[in-house]
Amino acid sequence: ERFQKRVDGQNESPKILNRTRFSWMKVAASVILVAGLGIAVYFLTNKNSEPIEMVAQTGQNVLVDTLPDGSVITLNKRSTITYPSKFKGDTRAIALKGEAFFNVAPDKKKPFIISVNDVQVTVVGTSFNIKSENGNTEVVVESGIVRVTRSGKTVELSAGEKINTHANDSNVTKEAVTDKLYNYYRSKVFVC
Repeated sequence: ERFQKRVDGQNESPKILNRTRFSWMKVAASVILVAGLGIAVYFLTNKNSEPIEMVAQTGQNVLVDTLPDGSVITLNKRSTITYPSKFKGDTRAIALKGEAFFNVAPDKKKPFIISVNDVQVTVVGTSFNIKSENGNTEVVVESGIVRVTRSGKTVELSAGEKINTHANDSNVTKEAVTDKLYNYYRSKVFVC
């Protein structure tokens, strides 16, 4: 027992109780410290963890977003992109619904791949616009080279060229860009 009767009938002083309580506090603090360090080391060194899926979505405003690789995307109204918080593997893959302008950071070892409707757009470093509406997809290239693949057919576009695909037509053909209307949501310039 912690308290014993003394010969004079009084209880022993509480010093023994305080020393015991202090010992338990040291043990508890040590356990918490070791557990906290273990958790921190696990999260800092665990590079195999899956990246978090990020979603950028616009309502009535245009949104400019920078991706983990440094690529800059201007997302038009009522549009959505989905991308990982960290690009892993041999590609930089994202998904698009709506319209966006891409200024892709160059990386020849990791091509940038955009999936939109049934079209796949592959680039290394370039700037271009993609618009998806009612199953139709338009890709307009401002700089660099873009490869567009649909139904096993691939077309390479250079600056000043575009491609239109339609939901019910499997043709993939390129044509020259004749206007800058695709750029209005970014530049706010409307040329008639």
